[in-house]
Amino acid sequence: MIFSKRLNFVALACAAWLVAMPSVQANPSLSAISSANAGVGSASPVSGGDADFVYSRSVISNSEGTGQSSGFARSNGSYAVSSQATGVSNSSAHAGFSYDLLNDSGAAQTYSLHFKIYGGYIGSFLSDGETFGDGEFSRSDYLATIGLNGDKVFSSSATIRGDKSGFSMTHEGVRLNANNDGSDGEYFWDYVYVNMERTLAAGESLSIVANMDISSFSQVGAAVNGCAAPPTAQTALSSLAGDCFKAEGRGFYGDPFIADGEGSPGFFFTAAPANQVPEPASLALVLLSLGLSWGMAKGRRA
Repeated sequence: MIFSKRLNFVALACAAWLVAMPSVQANPSLSAISSANAGVGSASPVSGGDADFVYSRSVISNSEGTGQSSGFARSNGSYAVSSQATGVSNSSAHAGFSYDLLNDSGAAQTYSLHFKIYGGYIGSFLSDGETFGDGEFSRSDYLATIGLNGDKVFSSSATIRGDKSGFSMTHEGVRLNANNDGSDGEYFWDYVYVNMERTLAAGESLSIVANMDISSFSQVGAAVNGCAAPPTAQTALSSLAGDCFKAEGRGFYGDPFIADGEGSPGFFFTAAPANQVPEPASLALVLLSLGLSWGMAKGRRA
């Protein structure tokens, strides 16, 4: 009888140990900003959203050029940014999210943080048969950064430019595609996960901020042999008045399907007690105790 009580006590202690595994809290803060300009005109962003989702978009088109941009972000860290500029114009988009991660478990724990840098591209696109003249160019660039408690822990950026001398690319920080040099006027990449660990003491918090920016610029004249932008984009802008331009800067990265609640999250984390991972022998003892307790209880019922 005494032996049975002891086994039950061990079982209860083990159950309490499992229940006492630390919990976490995350509070999202979202932002999305867009802007578009063409010639001397500019477009005011249209924005909206709810507690889980924000978006912003801007479109302007006139005889001098077309600029359009959009950005959105969700509370699970997913995002998308896009920009396009033709003629004499520029556009830019920003998406961002932040989390205040609080260790309210009462014990130190280690967090494994996982950020998804979505696939995308930037480029300078020249229509077939067209050439850049003196002073003409088109360009697109992106920037992705991650900060922890105010310290930048990840950064990746690149610029593609096309002008009379040809296409070129400059790059800083982490290179998302080592096999693409941008010499054809386009730089593209697949998704990349950025993983890191941080240990927080009981009651300690971690401020996580991720920003994604993209922008496009164009300084070109009217096309002679065709339109640089896709026909669907041109016909959707009624104020374009049939004008087409010889080149454009254009870029995009993110996951548009997240807008409908599908796709993979842009940020997630897991947590484990810091320096409290049980040794194999200790874990075996816990399992053995639970097994013996269950066996004794079953024997008494029999």
